[in-house]
Amino acid sequence: MLTAHRLVVADRTGRLRLTLSARLAQIAQEHASVIDPSAPVVTCLCGFTVHARDDEKAAQLQHAHQARVGALFVESLSVTFTAAVAA
Repeated sequence: MLTAHRLVVADRTGRLRLTLSARLAQIAQEHASVIDPSAPVVTCLCGFTVHARDDEKAAQLQHAHQARVGALFVESLSVTFTAAVAA
């Protein structure tokens, strides 16, 4: 099923690896927001918690956290991988 949905691929040695789509989905799942309806607090599933003066500011800070996580993921990609994707 995972290979049919292209979430894993086999490398030259037969070892299964997550595809970029699967890795992005995993990061999105790990960094989903949980909003506290009674206070301007947003908690990320990774444990990062934002306490702010209002809901809008809490959401902005959580989005900034998610953007940092995304940037770190992109920076972690190998040069060989990014060159292959860009080609």
